[in-house]
Amino acid sequence: MSLTYLSEFAGVGGDSEGAQRVDGLTPIFAANHNQDAIDSHQANHPDVEHWCGDVQNAGGTPTFPYADLFWGSPACPDFTTSKGVKRTFDTENQMSLWDAEKSPEALAEEAAAKRSRALMEEVIIYLETWHRRGKIVKGGVVENVVEARAWAHWQRWIKRFEGMDYIVRLIALNSMHALAPSSRRCVQSRNRL
Repeated sequence: MSLTYLSEFAGVGGDSEGAQRVDGLTPIFAANHNQDAIDSHQANHPDVEHWCGDVQNAGGTPTFPYADLFWGSPACPDFTTSKGVKRTFDTENQMSLWDAEKSPEALAEEAAAKRSRALMEEVIIYLETWHRRGKIVKGGVVENVVEARAWAHWQRWIKRFEGMDYIVRLIALNSMHALAPSSRRCVQSRNRL
């Protein structure tokens, strides 16, 4: 059996490296907005088609090729409190009521954070596009920080997967406890969903 693999928000290629090591799984496409990340990914995976750009400015993911399996790692900093900024993504609708009282800098920061979180929608757009075309992506992973689950739009987002008959499983994992047979224990404690 041979399956193809697409990585959106690809970074330098850790997920593609893992996919490449699975018999019968072939990474075919990687996308990221950062040219340095794409250059690194391309150096590590020269046989993969690469795309660099802002997916939201390019009309979304419908132009990306079909793949049997999907991996998406949308930007996570705006879902976490590690930036030292008060969390608002769990009450986005209510926060918009007080926008008039915020400074221009605070409004710009919040707009950028909302736009960053909107990247989660690109996962759905890609899957729905191929679903409508009759080519169902067989499965995949969306990786982010555990705080993403507190997002005000989380349940609506999950329901869109379920509306395409995907079975959704939430798995929380700390990198320190992800043991592989041929690598050392991770030196960081990073919680991921």
